[in-house]
Amino acid sequence: MTENDYIAEYVKERHPEILSIDYAAWRLARAIREFGVSMKEVISRMPAEDLQRMVEQEDEESEEQI
Repeated sequence: MTENDYIAEYVKERHPEILSIDYAAWRLARAIREFGVSMKEVISRMPAEDLQRMVEQEDEESEEQI
């Protein structure tokens, strides 16, 4: 087991109240942040021309829906 595994077991046994809604909210926020970082990395690797074309397509689709 790693040190983190031991810490997790300790917290589960000694402080189970931490694993409540507060933890769920923290975990959700963490997942959203990680998703944003991943999206940023993907977008930053895209050529500028492709990004511009995607923006223009979104604009056209938005105008069609109005």
